[in-house]
Amino acid sequence: MGKRILDDNSRRAILLQLLKVNGAVTAGDLSGNAASRYKGNPGRKQCDRTAVEAIIRAVPPEKRSNYRQTAVILGLAVGLIFNMMTNKEIVVRTTTIKLVLKQANRQRRME
Repeated sequence: MGKRILDDNSRRAILLQLLKVNGAVTAGDLSGNAASRYKGNPGRKQCDRTAVEAIIRAVPPEKRSNYRQTAVILGLAVGLIFNMMTNKEIVVRTTTIKLVLKQANRQRRME
């Protein structure tokens, strides 16, 4: 496949070649501006993963127990935190011990 983002001259040449081959343009006309609107550095601005990792580690473990809670506290996207977890940039470490149900609680739940 070719480049997706073309410069203005290449874009104009391709459009004129298509017009020559097909003879007409079905949707719209070529009298307008055929220049590309992608100028400069298009796309989302990337974030520094090491800085995000340092920010996440600064939050106490009990306040970052799940993705959504961590994202709300830090003001980040849940997807960013999830991607960092799947890429092993952040590793889950938990020290929470889940208590075993006592006999009274077990009986109450069984009712």
